[in-house]
Amino acid sequence: MILNLKEIQRELDHAEVESDRDGNRWRTIHLGSVLNLSPSEKFWTPWAGGNVTCEEAEADVEWFDELEAELATIDAFPHTSEGDGCDIMITQVVEDYE
Repeated sequence: MILNLKEIQRELDHAEVESDRDGNRWRTIHLGSVLNLSPSEKFWTPWAGGNVTCEEAEADVEWFDELEAELATIDAFPHTSEGDGCDIMITQVVEDYE
Protein backbone atom coordinates (compact mmCIF):
# COMPACT_ATOMS: atom_id res chain seq x y z
CA MET A 1 0.00 0.00 0.00
CA ILE A 2 1.42 3.39 -0.94
CA LEU A 3 -1.14 5.61 0.80
CA ASN A 4 -2.54 5.95 4.27
CA LEU A 5 -6.16 5.85 3.12
CA LYS A 6 -7.55 6.72 6.55
CA GLU A 7 -5.51 9.93 6.54
CA ILE A 8 -6.45 10.69 2.92
CA GLN A 9 -10.15 10.22 3.75
CA ARG A 10 -9.81 12.40 6.85
CA GLU A 11 -8.27 15.18 4.75
CA LEU A 12 -10.99 14.79 2.12
CA ASP A 13 -13.68 14.91 4.80
CA HIS A 14 -12.32 18.30 5.91
CA ALA A 15 -11.84 19.70 2.41
CA GLU A 16 -14.21 22.31 1.02
CA VAL A 17 -16.99 20.88 -1.12
CA GLU A 18 -17.11 22.44 -4.55
CA SER A 19 -19.94 22.27 -7.05
CA ASP A 20 -20.87 23.25 -10.58
CA ARG A 21 -24.09 24.58 -12.02
CA ASP A 22 -25.22 21.05 -12.89
CA GLY A 23 -25.24 20.08 -9.22
CA ASN A 24 -22.11 17.92 -9.31
CA ARG A 25 -20.21 18.08 -6.02
CA TRP A 26 -16.67 17.09 -5.16
CA ARG A 27 -13.80 17.81 -2.84
CA THR A 28 -10.12 17.89 -3.72
CA ILE A 29 -6.86 17.74 -1.78
CA HIS A 30 -3.23 18.10 -2.79
CA LEU A 31 -1.26 14.86 -2.43
CA GLY A 32 2.13 16.24 -3.43
CA SER A 33 4.47 16.60 -6.37
CA VAL A 34 5.21 13.84 -8.83
CA LEU A 35 8.83 14.96 -8.37
CA ASN A 36 8.70 13.72 -4.76
CA LEU A 37 6.18 10.88 -4.91
CA SER A 38 6.81 8.81 -8.03
CA PRO A 39 9.62 6.26 -8.05
CA SER A 40 11.58 8.10 -10.77
CA GLU A 41 10.98 11.51 -9.16
CA LYS A 42 10.74 12.88 -12.71
CA PHE A 43 8.06 14.48 -14.84
CA TRP A 44 7.79 12.80 -18.21
CA THR A 45 5.29 11.91 -20.90
CA PRO A 46 5.09 8.65 -22.88
CA TRP A 47 5.65 10.43 -26.21
CA ALA A 48 8.72 12.32 -24.95
CA GLY A 49 10.15 10.09 -22.26
CA GLY A 50 13.80 10.65 -23.08
CA ASN A 51 14.68 11.70 -19.53
CA VAL A 52 13.70 8.34 -17.97
CA THR A 53 15.00 4.82 -18.39
CA CYS A 54 12.65 1.95 -19.26
CA GLU A 55 12.98 0.69 -15.69
CA GLU A 56 12.03 4.10 -14.25
CA ALA A 57 9.07 4.38 -16.60
CA GLU A 58 7.83 0.90 -15.67
CA ALA A 59 8.16 1.65 -11.96
CA ASP A 60 6.24 4.91 -12.39
CA VAL A 61 3.45 3.22 -14.34
CA GLU A 62 3.14 0.52 -11.67
CA TRP A 63 3.09 3.20 -8.94
CA PHE A 64 0.36 5.22 -10.67
CA ASP A 65 -1.69 2.06 -11.29
CA GLU A 66 -1.44 1.21 -7.58
CA LEU A 67 -2.31 4.81 -6.66
CA GLU A 68 -5.46 4.68 -8.83
CA ALA A 69 -6.47 1.28 -7.44
CA GLU A 70 -6.05 2.37 -3.82
CA LEU A 71 -8.00 5.59 -4.35
CA ALA A 72 -10.78 3.72 -6.15
CA THR A 73 -11.51 1.91 -2.87
CA ILE A 74 -12.66 5.26 -1.40
CA ASP A 75 -14.34 6.42 -4.64
CA ALA A 76 -11.58 8.91 -5.40
CA PHE A 77 -9.15 9.44 -8.25
CA PRO A 78 -5.80 11.17 -8.85
CA HIS A 79 -5.17 13.91 -11.39
CA THR A 80 -2.85 16.81 -12.01
CA SER A 81 -3.64 20.34 -10.93
CA GLU A 82 -4.63 23.06 -13.36
CA GLY A 83 -1.83 25.28 -12.10
CA ASP A 84 1.11 22.88 -11.97
CA GLY A 85 1.20 19.66 -13.96
CA CYS A 86 3.63 18.17 -11.43
CA ASP A 87 1.09 18.42 -8.59
CA ILE A 88 -0.93 15.30 -7.88
CA MET A 89 -4.42 16.07 -6.63
CA ILE A 90 -7.01 13.66 -5.24
CA THR A 91 -10.68 14.25 -5.96
CA GLN A 92 -13.66 12.49 -4.44
CA VAL A 93 -17.19 12.91 -5.73
CA VAL A 94 -19.62 13.86 -2.96
CA GLU A 95 -22.90 11.99 -3.24
CA ASP A 96 -24.74 12.90 -0.04
CA TYR A 97 -23.90 16.47 0.96
CA GLU A 98 -26.30 18.82 2.64
